[in-house]
Amino acid sequence: MVKTTLLLKFTMQLKQELITSTKGNETDFPFIYQRYDFYLS
Repeated sequence: MVKTTLLLKFTMQLKQELITSTKGNETDFPFIYQRYDFYLS
């Protein structure tokens, strides 16, 4: 349950970052996945 809550928060934050990001390039995704692993570790 805790991980699900963190995942939801991360997803909302990620959406906001993608919206406010002027790049949104696929080159950003490796960094995003690293943060994703950090949140779930």
